[in-house]
Amino acid sequence: MQNILIKGSPGTGKTLISRSMAYYLCEKQIDIEDIYNQDIESDYEDIEKFNQSDRVEFIQVHSSMSYEDIVYGIEIKTSNSLNIEYTEKRIKRLCDKAKKSEELYCIVLDDIGRNNAGALLGNLLYAMEYRNQPIDLVNGNTMTIPDNVYIIITECEQINGNSLEYALRRRMD
Repeated sequence: MQNILIKGSPGTGKTLISRSMAYYLCEKQIDIEDIYNQDIESDYEDIEKFNQSDRVEFIQVHSSMSYEDIVYGIEIKTSNSLNIEYTEKRIKRLCDKAKKSEELYCIVLDDIGRNNAGALLGNLLYAMEYRNQPIDLVNGNTMTIPDNVYIIITECEQINGNSLEYALRRRMD
């Protein structure tokens, strides 16, 4: 599995580590055991450049965020008329792109405890565990998380928020 959970107290560097981990895993292809031996300070510019690329979705989780905002949901457009349709969001777009590529990609969900993780991720939980298997979306389309996508989640342990459900914890490395 390529689902990584980083836990820690506020201000301990979880966000920095998650962004660095995305770079070292996907761009440098360094084994996870060797990441903590890297010089993050000297690589900081390259880390930030990589995290701005189309191979990373860095999502700062907040309490009003929903599945429809980050995976797949309704979009309303207006011009001369009102157009309401289901559309791919950040995570689905990245996974679709990764399916067509040999490169490694990364999704970072930072501070997931600010929201109810089970509700936020929905059927993405199943896809995290069963890579390369399509999951159904609300309009009959499907989504797959390919093997070349890492999912890194950070959790702050000492803030008032939502505790991480077992359904998500058991899918993490």
